[in-house]
Amino acid sequence: MSDKFLLTDVDDVILDWFPAFRAFCEHKLNVSLTERATQYSMQEWLKISPEEIRSLIDEFDREEESFGQLKSMREADVYLPKFHADGYKIIAITASSTRPKSMQRRRDNLVREFGDIFTEIHCVDKAENKREYLKMYPSSIWAEDKIYNSQMGYDLGHTGVVMRQLSNIEHEHEYPNLVWVDSWEQIYKLVNKI
Repeated sequence: MSDKFLLTDVDDVILDWFPAFRAFCEHKLNVSLTERATQYSMQEWLKISPEEIRSLIDEFDREEESFGQLKSMREADVYLPKFHADGYKIIAITASSTRPKSMQRRRDNLVREFGDIFTEIHCVDKAENKREYLKMYPSSIWAEDKIYNSQMGYDLGHTGVVMRQLSNIEHEHEYPNLVWVDSWEQIYKLVNKI
């Protein structure tokens, strides 16, 4: 029997990045922010330039201790262990930071939230493309929240599954070839129908 793989992004797919980033921004910028923007626009939400936003995200992902203390989301803590028990090799492909301390925080966070269920955790620099990592694995489920990355996986032969977010739902109708979901329960049911 050939190996079964489940490929997944991390931030806003299995770990809830946004609340910790919001708290970091409130402290760093000395402001009070709404929990989530009604429409996803960091620039509108933070009232700073795109360059300043990129700098804040990089600082948070590279150096902030709370980056390593994110909580699971969308029932990932229930369903990823089920995939593992079903014999899937779970591969995380995360665009955060390739700095050693940040990568260790990411790995420790994943093990703390889900147990030692990951076959591989690939940490990719934000400027780096995930294509090389996606090409390493046979046709698999590929869970992402960024449409571009999901489509890239689809183009490489994976089943592109998009976790709906405020940042992507307005484009759902433009990508009927991708599978759109709200939770890991839906992904688990999808896989068990295939």
